[in-house]
Parts: sequence; C-alpha cells; structure tokens
Amino acid sequence: MKQTRLHSNLKKRKRLLWTLGLLVVAALIAIVWTYRALDPGRHFQAGDVPVLARPAVQTPAPQTPAAKPPQTASLPQPSDTNTVTPSAFNVLLLGLDSAEATISRTDVIMLAHVDPAKRTVHIVSIPRDTRVNLPGVGWTKINHAHVVGELNGGEAEGTRMALQAVSNLFQVPIHYYVKTNFTGFQNLIDQVGGLDVHLEDPLILTDQRRTIPAGTQHFDGDLALRFVRERYSLPNGDFGRQEHQAVLLKALVQKLLQPDQLNYLPERLLSLHQNQNLLDTNIQDSDLLSLAWMFKDMIDNSFTHRSLPGHNFTAQDPLLQQELYYWNPDMDAIAQLVAEDFN
Repeated sequence: MKQTRLHSNLKKRKRLLWTLGLLVVAALIAIVWTYRALDPGRHFQAGDVPVLARPAVQTPAPQTPAAKPPQTASLPQPSDTNTVTPSAFNVLLLGLDSAEATISRTDVIMLAHVDPAKRTVHIVSIPRDTRVNLPGVGWTKINHAHVVGELNGGEAEGTRMALQAVSNLFQVPIHYYVKTNFTGFQNLIDQVGGLDVHLEDPLILTDQRRTIPAGTQHFDGDLALRFVRERYSLPNGDFGRQEHQAVLLKALVQKLLQPDQLNYLPERLLSLHQNQNLLDTNIQDSDLLSLAWMFKDMIDNSFTHRSLPGHNFTAQDPLLQQELYYWNPDMDAIAQLVAEDFN
C-alpha cells in the first residue's frame, strides 16, 4: 500500500517537474520572441515598414521679383528605402488648428527621421507658410494641403495630400504619420500629469497678456498648447515657436517613457486611438512598444532638431487670389540636410 502511494507521489512529482520545465521553456521562448519581435533594430525592417507616400520629382518654383532663383540642382533622387540603415523610417507629425473634427489647416508640421539601429531621431520643423506645388492648385502654402484634401475627399484625403506634399518637398518616402488637434494634444498632456519644461527666458503669452517666468515650469494641457502656439512675443517669431514645439515634444517622449508612466501607456494610447478626432495614426501598438524600448536607451544628443532652410518672400496665392507671405525653401540646403540626417 505504501509502495503504491510512494509510486503515485513520484509520478505526480515528475508530472509537476515536467510542467514546470515546460513553463520555463515556454517563458524563455516568449522572452526570446518578444526580444526579436520588439527589438527596434529588428521590428522595423524595410519589408515590414509601410510606405504611405513616395516622392514625385519637384518642378522648379516660378520666378518672382521678390524671390531668389529656385535651387534644384542637388535634389536627392526619390527612393523607397534607406540605403544605409534598412530599419530607419520617416514619421510625419501634424497638428491641426482646430479643437473639433472640422476642416482644418496644419498648424504644426514636423518630419522625423527615426533610426532604431543607431538610436537617433532627427526632426525638421516645416513652417506652415512653406511654398509648395500642390497638384490641381499650384504654388501655395503647405498647410493648405490638408484643407484642399479634406474638401475634395474627407479626412483621409487631407492626410494623404499633407503626406505627399512633405514627401515631395524632401524627396524622401514617408512611412508613418501622427495627427492630432488641439483637444487631442491637451488630453494627452493632461493624461501624463503635465510636463516640466525649462524656460531660458520669460515667455509672454499674447492671448492672455500673461508672462511665464524663466526657469522650470509645470505645464498642463492648456498651458502646453499656448506654449507651442505662441509666436508673436518671440524674437524669432515662427522659428522660435518651432523650437518650443521641439522642446515640448522631447519632454513628452521622456515623460511617457518614465518607469512609472510606462504601465499606463497602452491604456492612454487606446483611449486616444478610439477617437480618431483626437489622435489619428497608422502606428500600431507593437510599433509603439518597440519605440519605447528604443527611446529608453537614447541620450540627449541622439535627439536633434532643425528648421527648414529658406527665406521670406511674397507671391500671389492661387487659392486666395491675393499676395501672401511665404517661406521659400532652399532646395540645395534641404538636399544637404537630407544627406546628413536622413541617410
């Protein structure tokens, strides 16, 4: 009887050991699979990264009395993939100048080149007054692309035209986009508990006739929005505003990836994803987790920001039928920028 019971206990112990062994093996396989699937250098492989816009060859801008001769000699050739780092990709960041789902212009336009293998992010701010050639419209402001697209084909067409306009300008493919409006932006900042931003100089908020003192300040969603929109009180005007936008974007990324924030990241993104009026993107949840992995290992100088090179001038606008202020892009300088930061 005792021998039978002992034999039975031994069999149970063996089954338990086998079960534990299988669980350990399964856990190891899951860890290895997760590492291979989410490791940024592997996750964003050229064959798996979508291409939303491919560049069309730009035609030279027409001569105007106030404009310098157009510069096109050094334009990079269009390409669908990056020749140096296969896992690198480009992301277009769009901020709409509205609080609701209405036909909107793009108030913020940034193109980011992300290289997971090198753990670098290079961002270029594109002035909303940048002059580009829109099909069916002519030479007009780049922030008109989204409006024209929405009028012709709804929200998705607005996104497509904005993507194509930036792809043509830089002569690079664009793989991902993130688009939000005032409400979505404010909600995201508030969800992470606000952001701490260091100001080198006092900032005057023109719309509130209020001055924010220099030093480290805590911004909630409303104040963060006013910070990235203010330009009238800045010495460099719109370019100072672009610097503020880059500073806030970096602060947001750093806040999202803090250990105490990572647990809430999927929930926050899901709540924004569920309402495309707040956040519209083709970046998948697994992509975001892989990017989180990448960003946690980045150092400050791995995150760079530039403004689109060019100069001011005025010209007749085909949409508004009047003379407008433009930012005329320096195509030679853009070609050099692409060669340095996008390859």
